Amino acid sequence: MAICPVCQHENAFGALICTQCYSLLVDSTTDAGTMTLNAEALSRLEAEMSSTNGEARLPDSLREGEIGLHIAGSSRPLIFRLGQQVVLGRQAPDTGSQPRIDLSPYDAFNKGVSRMHVVIRRDEKLGLTVEDLASSNGSWLNGVRLQPYVPNILRSGDILRLGQIEIVFTAGEGARLGN
Repeated sequence: MAICPVCQHENAFGALICTQCYSLLVDSTTDAGTMTLNAEALSRLEAEMSSTNGEARLPDSLREGEIGLHIAGSSRPLIFRLGQQVVLGRQAPDTGSQPRIDLSPYDAFNKGVSRMHVVIRRDEKLGLTVEDLASSNGSWLNGVRLQPYVPNILRSGDILRLGQIEIVFTAGEGARLGN
């Protein structure tokens, strides 16, 4: 279990973000709710990755309403509770708009991830959707390129590719409709 230093909530093993208050569970710096791992925390994650021979692992089970993003090459998924929407991209200190989930620690700049790349939304009729935000290098869902600003149904087990970063999406019970 990962205990949040801010709200003391018990999070799933491997979680980097508290599912209760969205605080980071590793040493980090934050800016307007974005996630940026410092060099020491990133080194620790890389050491854990090498100790598992790069084997991809998802947590045993997500709690109700939780979302997991397992980024290729990382042994620890990003786990969070989805409100209405979340934007994935990379942090850019010189702009006002920032993603809620910052993929910069995963070499996002060099892998072609835009500052505001995709949005994952909860839709009453469709369930969870993903929408490309007119990213420079494109987004793919299960190998099919997404058209900008067109919502696409997102299911647990789907593979997202943002630029050159591949992400396996998982959703806990109740996450689809926000229960």
